[in-house]
Amino acid sequence: SQEIVAWVEVPNTSISQPIAKADKQNPNAYLFLDALGQGGYGTPYIDADCAEGSLLIPIYGHNMSNGSVFADFAKYSDEDYARSHSRIFLHTRDGGTYELSVIAVDVVDASAETVCPSFDDPRAIAEWIGKSDLVLLEYDGSSKVFAFATCSYQTTNSRTVVYALLEPKRLDMTNP
Repeated sequence: SQEIVAWVEVPNTSISQPIAKADKQNPNAYLFLDALGQGGYGTPYIDADCAEGSLLIPIYGHNMSNGSVFADFAKYSDEDYARSHSRIFLHTRDGGTYELSVIAVDVVDASAETVCPSFDDPRAIAEWIGKSDLVLLEYDGSSKVFAFATCSYQTTNSRTVVYALLEPKRLDMTNP
């Protein structure tokens, strides 16, 4: 499927999922469609309003009660868990693999707060991430940040958002 743009994998968790790019015409389709366009538990997807060059890339995925999809991202509100699972790998369609480092974790109320007010203003993004519940590393506004958001159960409408910074180097998997 053309809509699948990447695969996210977090070592020592159950997170290993395709990532789709939502379409502005039907921005919430992937809440219900799997990667093959079938019904089911949905596919993690990139916000439809997020442009190609955005500094901040929000990716939404379900927290399934069986522990699948993005369920383990909800555990990141625990600092020890976040620190011990701070490496996230993103495999892109063109065969590249990128390493992300978790820099902050925020538990937000989805009805009141969005993942981020702006996708391309480095200062606004840095300020926003800096206000997170847990900040492991200050964001300097120079690299892409991925925001992995999933439901969590602090309140009926809580989301845990895991902010991960794209490491400036591209990994060469052929030569570990």
